[in-house]
Amino acid sequence: MKKKIFCLLFCSLLPLLAVKAQDNPFHTSHRSVYEFLDEMSNLHLIELNSAIKPYSRIFVVEKLNEIENQKDKLNKVQQKELKFHLLEFNIENNAPKSDYKINILPKREHSNICLYPLGGYFSNKWFKLAIKPIWGGELYAYSFHDGIAYRYWGGGEMTGYIGKHFAFYVHVTDNSQSKPMSTPEKLTQMQGAILKGQTENTDFFNVRGGASFSWKWGSIGLVKDNITWGNAYNGTNILSGRTLPYAMIKLKINPVEWFEYNYFHAALASNVIDSNASYTINNRVQRTVMRDKYMAAAMLTFRPIKNLYFNIGNSVVYSDVGFQFLYLVPFMFYKAVDDNYNASSNNAGHNTQMFFDISCRNLKYVHFYTSLFIDEISFKRMFDKNKQSNYISWKAGFCFSGLPKTFSLTFEYTRTNPNTYQHFIPTTAFTSGDVNLGHYLGSNAEEYFCQLGYRPVPRLSLKASYTYIRKGTDYIYGIGEPWGLPFMDNVIFYNHITTLKIEWEWMNNCFVYTHLYHYKTKGDTGTVEKYNPAYMQKTSGIPLVLMVGVNIGL
Repeated sequence: MKKKIFCLLFCSLLPLLAVKAQDNPFHTSHRSVYEFLDEMSNLHLIELNSAIKPYSRIFVVEKLNEIENQKDKLNKVQQKELKFHLLEFNIENNAPKSDYKINILPKREHSNICLYPLGGYFSNKWFKLAIKPIWGGELYAYSFHDGIAYRYWGGGEMTGYIGKHFAFYVHVTDNSQSKPMSTPEKLTQMQGAILKGQTENTDFFNVRGGASFSWKWGSIGLVKDNITWGNAYNGTNILSGRTLPYAMIKLKINPVEWFEYNYFHAALASNVIDSNASYTINNRVQRTVMRDKYMAAAMLTFRPIKNLYFNIGNSVVYSDVGFQFLYLVPFMFYKAVDDNYNASSNNAGHNTQMFFDISCRNLKYVHFYTSLFIDEISFKRMFDKNKQSNYISWKAGFCFSGLPKTFSLTFEYTRTNPNTYQHFIPTTAFTSGDVNLGHYLGSNAEEYFCQLGYRPVPRLSLKASYTYIRKGTDYIYGIGEPWGLPFMDNVIFYNHITTLKIEWEWMNNCFVYTHLYHYKTKGDTGTVEKYNPAYMQKTSGIPLVLMVGVNIGL
């Protein structure tokens, strides 16, 4: 009887096992590929649900191959860039040995160690592996005579596949900064970090990796990585991916072309000391234990017609009660679940959120999008300015690309009300390692962003942008009356940033770049030092910053 049951289960799985499907994430730091895919989607050559990132490597190579079948519709710059980007996916694409240039193993059938694309590669019928080095550095010269700042990093990455369904990867870098640039309170999109060190605290490790099992219409994995949810070109306001990677169970199902479901359950860094669990060793060494912190999030995507996507989701951040199986149940409304268990006291409950995102590319060349993050809202009091608790963040914008040629124009507006992303219980705040999971400006903030981009020749990117930032009173949820807090009643910080960026990708994932920033910041000295990185704190004279950088691998 047991043998019959086993045979029945095995036969039921055969349709899945017969399909090639693998899921290794392609991190959003690969900006040139993501921008190329976005442009191709605006040109109606492919379709993208750009609210959910990162894409998988298999998904990206499938889209590139889809574009390859329509390359007669591309101009010369785009055709050359397409051929260049495909080199990044040689092992996924079963590329011939001739696609591995400057190869020191020309006679080995399955092995390649080459300079173009850079790395070591192995590929046969059942096993594929790519190992690549990572190194980079940036130098910041501000006001040309006041001083310099720098940061550098180094490490490596490995990507692999076993059979048709298992995938694994690891990415490790050690990062160092001459001055703190990525602390949680800085209003910058540089990745925020839990810093190590006894004095200046300017070093940190960045580790991503995991393993997954995939089938025709879905995948499940145990990974430590960044998640980005919401459409944006200058930082999303749902999940921005700015924190260091966190470990999670991750599920994706896409049973039909018009529906997709994404879910994860993650362990976050609380940075809140558990005084009961902490202890002293030999009366001299203090063992510090942090309180546990978890997050569950789900996003449902509906595509009623081509190039139109509706995303609706919710999340919960919970702590102090250990791992909760109830948040493993898929398709849950977490606010209701939390109320079922903790409605007797608000202080016993956890922190829940809802979010919506709409992406429309029905008009060729243009991407319209908007997203709404709801931390808390009361429909009964939402129009009462003295009693409202409209803790929301709203973003809207458009990107016009591909006409003429390789030009693009982007405009984006973001508004985040007071107390959004915060919570009166620190262990359930919408953060990991004290870095906000949502928009990089945090609560009570406003941003206008405009950018003009152009690629005159393949792999050379020119961008000019203007960003206007306003930051209002930095309310602390839990101190003072939380109702009726006005938006921007007292602006404590301004920043006008004009940027010119020149970037050349000389090999896959290898860039030489320079950025010139002109900024005008306003606020008291303490506020400017709190919100601006070290190279952007000058409030008099000529506020210019020249940054030059180079990297090998991402």
